[in-house]
Amino acid sequence: MTVAELQTALTRPGAGDALTHATLTTVATGTGDTVKVTLAQPEVLAARSGLSREEYALARCIRSEGYGGDPVGRAAAAVAIGQAIRNGAALSHKSIEAKLTYSLFPEARGLYGEQSGRYAATTLDPTVWTGEVARAVLAGGLPDLARGGHKFVDPKVFAGGTQAGRKLSRFVEVMTSWLLGDEALVWRGDIPTIDPFHLVVLGKASAGTTKAMRRENLDRLVAVYEEGVKGNHAPAPGDPDDIGPGWVVGGAVLLLAGGLALMGQSLRWW
Repeated sequence: MTVAELQTALTRPGAGDALTHATLTTVATGTGDTVKVTLAQPEVLAARSGLSREEYALARCIRSEGYGGDPVGRAAAAVAIGQAIRNGAALSHKSIEAKLTYSLFPEARGLYGEQSGRYAATTLDPTVWTGEVARAVLAGGLPDLARGGHKFVDPKVFAGGTQAGRKLSRFVEVMTSWLLGDEALVWRGDIPTIDPFHLVVLGKASAGTTKAMRRENLDRLVAVYEEGVKGNHAPAPGDPDDIGPGWVVGGAVLLLAGGLALMGQSLRWW
């Protein structure tokens, strides 16, 4: 399976049909707020869909998180998100289902639902197409678009100041915490056909990555965000199927396929 094949699969009749039709209900968080969760248990929904429980969980998250950039990058974005979720679950020593159904709020725990209090959103039912993407990600063989990363974010959401009616912190504040804080994350760089104003993937820095290197990485990420807010953003060039494994060299995240050094490139949009 290739990213190009998944992109083509978007045009097939029925690709957007929902595999389940889960009813949502509202539960209290114990903080004076509420969140929406599914009434049905994860195993019940997976059985209805025809997918395995891991495939269903991943497909549901891919659909719920979505991608708001140019449609040319929809398949690449779905793959990158799926791989990041898979990597995040592995780092947590959890199944994908367990990772995605865990909530800080006891009443929402063990169910799919809104992102508040959990790793990622799983509010929407998966489609035939996101199910196909999930199967392909878990089967392996796709280019490593996430490059080992386990966190992903849509920077454009921060430009609006709120998400699902909840106020967001400033982008620079959140990224500073992630990249310069104890997590010591780094932005994995541009992914061909994906607009980084709509999706970036982050992962753990290598042991040789200094705080100064992470600061440089942060500055580039924030610069791209600020340019994106001004309207200066576009899908990254290249073919996602040409990407090989991502790795870290001397503390700088590099993508050697095509000679592109992500940490050293000039910034056009992010």
